[in-house]
Amino acid sequence: MISIITLILVFILTAIRQVGNLKLQIWQIMFFGALVVLITKEISFIDAYKEINFEVLLFLFSMFVIGCGIERSRYLSHLTYKIFKKTKNFNQLILLILFLIGLSSAILMNDTVAIIATPVVLLLSKNTI
Repeated sequence: MISIITLILVFILTAIRQVGNLKLQIWQIMFFGALVVLITKEISFIDAYKEINFEVLLFLFSMFVIGCGIERSRYLSHLTYKIFKKTKNFNQLILLILFLIGLSSAILMNDTVAIIATPVVLLLSKNTI
């Protein structure tokens, strides 16, 4: 029962992300949920450790490093400009974003697309508003 309550609380806090003046980051909410199920012994430390997939952690870490490097080198901005410069209006921009992200998701892993596409969309939203 504690696991279900914790899961519901994590979902609610993730959706709200602010309780009064307290602003919560997603990692803090997830950490809190994990801590609750470990302290209440819903999951043992050994079982939790066995469930860690270090290959996935290494992949995600590598993708974040590559994504950050591409963004900081300004190459991502350059590519974004080259790809999206011919759009004439907001609707074309949205359609091109959806098409490219959909196509990329078919070829690459969704995690990779999310890591690379998020800065692109943020850059475009800054420049269009």
